[in-house]
Amino acid sequence: MIAKPGRRDLTNPRAWRPISLLSCLGKGLERLVARRLAWACIHYGVLHPQQAGALPKRSATDLVAALVHDIEEGFACKKVATLVTMDIQGAFDTVLRNRLILRLREQG
Repeated sequence: MIAKPGRRDLTNPRAWRPISLLSCLGKGLERLVARRLAWACIHYGVLHPQQAGALPKRSATDLVAALVHDIEEGFACKKVATLVTMDIQGAFDTVLRNRLILRLREQG
C-alpha cells in the first residue's frame, strides 16, 4: 500500500492505494483461472442463478429485470413490496456489522 498524493489523514482507508507487482504472465494466468472458475461455478450450479458479478454475459440490467418481474408478480398476488437500496462504496469501513445484521433480521 502506498499513500495517495495530497492525502493528509493517513488513518482514512481511502488515503491509501494498493500496489501490485505481478508479472504479465501471472496476470494472464489469473484471468484464465478466473474464467475457468466462473465456468465451473455456472456449470455445477454453485452460484445463485441471479448472481451477476464477475460472470460473463450477465449484467446489472439482468438483475433489474428480475427485480421488476418479482415486484410485478407480487403486486398481481396483492402483496406489498419493499425495496431497500444502498450505495455501499466504502460502507464496510465504517458500518457497525452487528447492528446491521440485527436490523436486517428485524426486517425479515
